[in-house]
Amino acid sequence: MSGILKKIALYIKSHRKRAVLIGAFLLMILGVTGALNHNSWLAGICAVIFLWGVINTAAWKKGRKGIEYFSPSCKTRNIDCLVIGDMCRPDEIVSEGKSYLCISAPGRSLKSSFEILRHTFSILREDAGETIITVRKENIEKGFHLFDMAFLGMSPISVKRLHLEGLKKKEILPLLFAPAASIQILLGCNRRFSSEMDFVPAEMERFCKERNICLRILVE
Repeated sequence: MSGILKKIALYIKSHRKRAVLIGAFLLMILGVTGALNHNSWLAGICAVIFLWGVINTAAWKKGRKGIEYFSPSCKTRNIDCLVIGDMCRPDEIVSEGKSYLCISAPGRSLKSSFEILRHTFSILREDAGETIITVRKENIEKGFHLFDMAFLGMSPISVKRLHLEGLKKKEILPLLFAPAASIQILLGCNRRFSSEMDFVPAEMERFCKERNICLRILVE
């Protein structure tokens, strides 16, 4: 029996999208069967599970917004500005006329934003590209969050280096493991960041200087 369960788990891991579609299809059949047989409990439970799955998938997809620009097949390069950090209104902080990409998630810390910059800076123009990091004051000293894994997970080496294997496993179920952040990201709870942080950590300053990146850190 345990061998069969292991095979099922391996299949789900290897064919995640197909497994989700199969699961959703079976759930719909079960729900319709319950409704036709006047089993309101079964139909209701299936409906709740299905709705939960839809919301979870939507949050997962929105948390990965922008990841497509870092696939090997994407030709987008040499953008003017990279906005990383907490959810914001990029049009308010990026100079008019500049091209930009915004990588944001609720409650993203300064440490996490810097690690994401390490993985994404190559999309910037080489001649004085700009990076704007947005962070709330209470999150400056915090660590990593489930919604950071979309970009940090691009590098298995980084996941291992940062000891994020646990978060990586939870990434596919944001509504379960990060419900508040999932709702915020779905509702688009953007914040306004207007104050610039005076102090820039030495490692970040050195990293950006070596790569000719103009860095600004905005706080709320």
